Amino acid sequence: MDRDDSESTTSLEEENTENFCDNPTRDTLAEGLMGLFKPAIDQLDDKVRTTRVSQLELKEQLDRLHEELKKIQESQKTPPELDAYVKKLINVKHKVTVVTNVLQGAQDRLNRLHQQFVYEAAEDSFLLLDALEEDLIQIRAQKPILCVEIGSGSGVIITALAKSLSSSAHCIAIDINQHACKATKRTSQANGATVDVIAMDLLSSFRANSIDLLIFNPPYVPTEENEAESEDQATFAGCLAKSWAGGVDGCATVRRLLPSLGEKLSQSAAFYLLLLRENKPREMLKTFHEMGFTGSIVKERRIRGEYLYILKIKARMFEMCVKMSKVRGTKKGGKKDGAETCEVFTRAKGETRICFLDKTLLEVKEGCESNGLDVITLKNPSSLKGSNYIVSADGKLIRELLQFCQPHRCWFVDESIEADGNIYMTTPIDPLFLILPYLVDACSEMASPMDSFLVDQDFPDIFRLQKILTEKQLLRVADQKGKGVVKGFKYNETKTMDWLSQKCHKVAKVLKEKKIFVGQGAVSATFVSPDAVDETEDEMNYLTYAFTIVSDYISQDLSSSLKTKLGIEDKVTASSVKRKSSKTLQDTAAGKKSKTDIKDSKENVFADSDLAPQEKTPEVKLSTKDKARAKAASGTKNIMSFFKKK
Repeated sequence: MDRDDSESTTSLEEENTENFCDNPTRDTLAEGLMGLFKPAIDQLDDKVRTTRVSQLELKEQLDRLHEELKKIQESQKTPPELDAYVKKLINVKHKVTVVTNVLQGAQDRLNRLHQQFVYEAAEDSFLLLDALEEDLIQIRAQKPILCVEIGSGSGVIITALAKSLSSSAHCIAIDINQHACKATKRTSQANGATVDVIAMDLLSSFRANSIDLLIFNPPYVPTEENEAESEDQATFAGCLAKSWAGGVDGCATVRRLLPSLGEKLSQSAAFYLLLLRENKPREMLKTFHEMGFTGSIVKERRIRGEYLYILKIKARMFEMCVKMSKVRGTKKGGKKDGAETCEVFTRAKGETRICFLDKTLLEVKEGCESNGLDVITLKNPSSLKGSNYIVSADGKLIRELLQFCQPHRCWFVDESIEADGNIYMTTPIDPLFLILPYLVDACSEMASPMDSFLVDQDFPDIFRLQKILTEKQLLRVADQKGKGVVKGFKYNETKTMDWLSQKCHKVAKVLKEKKIFVGQGAVSATFVSPDAVDETEDEMNYLTYAFTIVSDYISQDLSSSLKTKLGIEDKVTASSVKRKSSKTLQDTAAGKKSKTDIKDSKENVFADSDLAPQEKTPEVKLSTKDKARAKAASGTKNIMSFFKKK
């Protein structure tokens, strides 16, 4: 019985199998499935093939360089040739590392499920990577704590950034696409980078003033409004639409981000934004300027019918108000300063600052990408500490930013009162003073190009002096080596001393023309007859005073050398010697006074003064009740103190 049942079951299964094989819909179903997966499989195969070809080409080049290096070592050729091949070897190794991490990571990071729902890295992502790579020295110098990428996609950009920064930088990738979050995590893990991934919309969950570096490759393609606002993320089309659909002008997502930028970014933050030409990047720069930021286009590239731009936005220390404001200052005692018209500047966080500045800084020339002032921190040439400077919109003018502090002072700005009465002033400064410390350190023994010695990780904005300083100015303190494209400069101490000496004589001439008295007894200078002043001594006084002004902008070593060149000596002033000699003669003529005379003179001097010796009064012992009253009245004033004469 059991045997018959088993035979019948087997025959039934064979019959069902035959029926399925003979089913005419099987071929149609198989063709449909193959048609669904074939494009994705072909695309993945192409990328893997391209990756392998690139790796093989680089490995061949690396092997050839190894062979050349061995030949050089065996033949013991000259060191310059060896250095050249070593540099080539390092460059190729760097390319191999980058290509292996990015392309091989692209091969492994997306499985078939995620590949359908995630927009892979393309030319726009690579342009953003290039911009970050060029600013990598500045980014490292800023020592960012929190770095965020909005819309990480496959995670290539945030992974490359995390590998380039130190372990103190915390990198976070955010995306509204769950599949993109998983892909980013896979990419970072495959490349050994530490990246935290969060699924959320824009910067909604970040604290105020917390983000030091922000990166955003937004949906920038102009589309219909309903595509950008689609909530469908369950399908392949719904997920990808969120990664490229930017609304009517392509800036719908960027406009949603703008209101939170001022709150979320830190004071020294940098924001890298990728836009399309149709997004009108220059108008977007004006929008950022109105919000209290400064920005410029740092990179652009044409790709397959599109033109891409990278905007770098920074929080500006000062934001100039649109109108000129009448500012009245008040000092302690209720006296008013003379009414002056000046520029009113406002911090991005709403704090108002008053600044007197040169109007040339506010002139926006045609073709200038930025239309705002930029406050940067550079090394002070004297103290070697950080000092603030203002750079014009076109980046070709620099002014020193000084602060005048005075207690108990406020400002009346339009209809409001600002409690901070400090004044900021801009003064011209020769950029050669700022470049001298770098020139002395790097170019005293050998010549070096300007872009090589103007590098400082602590003050990364020093590179901006390349646009401000001309070669003609640099030749006043250095010698030029080489011609054409490669030009080196070597520090020349003789030229520098001559230049500084001319500066001192020019300052002394201006002081003399302005009739600013700098000699001894400056308080009573208005009562001194001009005939009574020695002209030679007067010239030296002006030169000495000018030397002290110039010395505030050079190092101690240069100051000592300049002092010797100008012939300025440290000596006791003649007036103090005269006063001392006259006092000695008076003491000799009068002789010593008796003790009684000294006692009488002291009594006469201190009579009717607060320093006169007071008679001691016996201390009155307080009762317990009086002590309790005194304790209760501690910290209060006597009522009669309010009726004193003013």
